[in-house]
Amino acid sequence: MKRYTFREFARITQTTIRTLRYYEKRGLLKSMEDEKQKYLEEDQLISLKTIQLLAKAGYTLEEIKDILQGKQVEEQLLMQRDLLNIQLTNTKTMLTLLDWLQNHREQSTDDIYHQYLTIQNRENMGLQFDLPDGLQMRIQFHHQHTHFKDNFHEWMFSHYQFHPGDQVLEIGCGDGTLWECQKGKLPKDIHVILSDISNQMLETAREKTRDNDCIKKIEYADCFDLPYDDGSFDVVIINHVLMYFENVNDALKEIHRVLKKKGTLYCSTIAKDMMKERDALLKGFDQRISFDQETMYQRFGYENGKEKLAHYFGQIKLFDRKEVYEVKDMDSLYAFIMSGKGLSTNLEPLYHRKEAFYTYLQHYYQKHSVFYLTTHAGMFQATKEE
Repeated sequence: MKRYTFREFARITQTTIRTLRYYEKRGLLKSMEDEKQKYLEEDQLISLKTIQLLAKAGYTLEEIKDILQGKQVEEQLLMQRDLLNIQLTNTKTMLTLLDWLQNHREQSTDDIYHQYLTIQNRENMGLQFDLPDGLQMRIQFHHQHTHFKDNFHEWMFSHYQFHPGDQVLEIGCGDGTLWECQKGKLPKDIHVILSDISNQMLETAREKTRDNDCIKKIEYADCFDLPYDDGSFDVVIINHVLMYFENVNDALKEIHRVLKKKGTLYCSTIAKDMMKERDALLKGFDQRISFDQETMYQRFGYENGKEKLAHYFGQIKLFDRKEVYEVKDMDSLYAFIMSGKGLSTNLEPLYHRKEAFYTYLQHYYQKHSVFYLTTHAGMFQATKEE
């Protein structure tokens, strides 16, 4: 393998000898030594380019050192894409707000903050659920580990009350899993519209439900500005979506508008103890890491959902589903946790320490062999009263 002196290496790579010495001291570059001098071999050219690339992506030198040792450069760069998307989303939110302010002068602080939350919700939902991969991973995990006869989607569907000729809207349909294999369970002449803000999700939903004649449209729709007339639907379904909204009341007001009188709303959400063991595990690994679970159930959760719905709906019922998974496959748990990328900005440190977290899980399973994970969710049924 070809050898280079530090001076030659610096000239070829257009960097300084001082920088190369510093990287060598930090253990990022490996030098060789003969009886005359130190030198760098040709393979260190790739190492230096990797260091420069990861530094531009925002990694610290310690993190870069771990990545070089683990030889997971491509995987780490792909993970960094998610972090940069989070930062880009925050920037786009502020730019959109500034554009709005330019055309809406003399607004009160409350109005500005309200508009900011509306824009932030829209941008964050796009970030979190733009691609179906993470959602599909989480659905598969739940279906694999449930002890109930029916999986979560089948359980929800069993509570829906449809009638012939009903006009049905699902908001935030995701990849269409809810309607997969449900064709024979739907009454005659029902008219279903699936909606989402992610074109990728909508495309996947079209593929999954292409044989279901009851689904008439699959289209883009924003929950805060639904493109439907007042009183259009007999049933509106919105599962595990409201908890992501800062301004839940605005979403409920819009849902109330498009429902017919005596129409029914079905909406699922999480309880306070949902995934409590996962959150404790992450805190034990790194106090900075969080899924912001507490924030989500405070927005719209099992415990407070009825109170929030009561402002717009009556005859509210709550259906409960709780169990404890026994997760014996460590890789399955690891993949499940990592599939949450984009769900919270407080997950960012996890992506930087991915390999260390995997080792942390290995140590846990060496001691315990199984991970117990609480899943607790509820589904509300509410009626638009006359």
